Amino acid sequence: MILYKYYGFNSGVSALLSQQLGFREPRYFNDPFELSYLDNSDDLDFVASKINELNKSLVILSLTRTPYNPLMWAHYGEEHRGFVVGYEVEDEFLQSHEYNIIAASKGDVIYTSQKEKIELTTEIKEALHKAYLVSQGVRIDDYHGAERESIEKLLKKSLLYKHANWSYEEEVRIVKVLDSKFETSEEWQSNPNRSFSTINKLVTPGIGYSIVDGLYLFNKKIDIKEVYLGSRNPLRLNIGDDPIANTRLAELAEEKSWSVKLINMSSGTWGLESEPTSGSTLNVSEKIKGLINSFSFNDTEAKYLSEKLPSLLGNANDRYELTNWSGKLGLKKNGDFVA
Repeated sequence: MILYKYYGFNSGVSALLSQQLGFREPRYFNDPFELSYLDNSDDLDFVASKINELNKSLVILSLTRTPYNPLMWAHYGEEHRGFVVGYEVEDEFLQSHEYNIIAASKGDVIYTSQKEKIELTTEIKEALHKAYLVSQGVRIDDYHGAERESIEKLLKKSLLYKHANWSYEEEVRIVKVLDSKFETSEEWQSNPNRSFSTINKLVTPGIGYSIVDGLYLFNKKIDIKEVYLGSRNPLRLNIGDDPIANTRLAELAEEKSWSVKLINMSSGTWGLESEPTSGSTLNVSEKIKGLINSFSFNDTEAKYLSEKLPSLLGNANDRYELTNWSGKLGLKKNGDFVA
């Protein structure tokens, strides 16, 4: 089964090069009312405490069923400048209960216009507490029969229910536990289906910050089947251009047999359609015209650069970056701090 992910241009290039998927904590989603379906209950404090833990302990991958959704292209595909990537989801990383508390085959989001009134009986409270324990690393396979069914039902209502206004997304979610309270992080991440990294930027030696809050890039490489270029994707203008600065995407398309297609508007309708193109469309042409760099710096930074740069200047291919973290200046050369 193939499911799809919409990307902007830069994030799409990164996703194609890495062949990895980014899962995110739901508290950082663009909808601030995520995981609130159960709040129509008679013990809101109890529910809120458990849901707050789910928000911090679980990570979610949002996919969709179609690459032809104009609203999705506008909202998540950088106004049609980006990509849609079709992933094969029939593997244990995305389907197994060992590695997912909600697998791809069970992750269809349910859209409603109302929240049901929930009476928190003792049984439901127990099930919600056990759902919380699952989010902390208890295996859902440790529960059986009616007990497991009640836990899965509450997890589904907590994680898969959204307002009907979002129905255009046709969302399918895969939900994972980020870490386990019952194993060391080293033990938990020793399995390649659980290991991940975050995207950080060093701003001074030893100090970094998260570029995208709550995003975890899992190390497992995923089988890409299809790649769609939006109608405004810059690569559509580069076919046949020289010189070529980065051919790796085109090489991957050939090596992995990606089906590469261009998104167009259907003639006579408002719908979208695609046409096949060659993998060479994914060549990233070198930018040889126009503005390359523009940044400003203050007098202190100018004096710092005048002192440091003379001994570091190399050749035209070297790249430099000046950082200023709380008044502490740093200088990178080709990605490494040198001063």
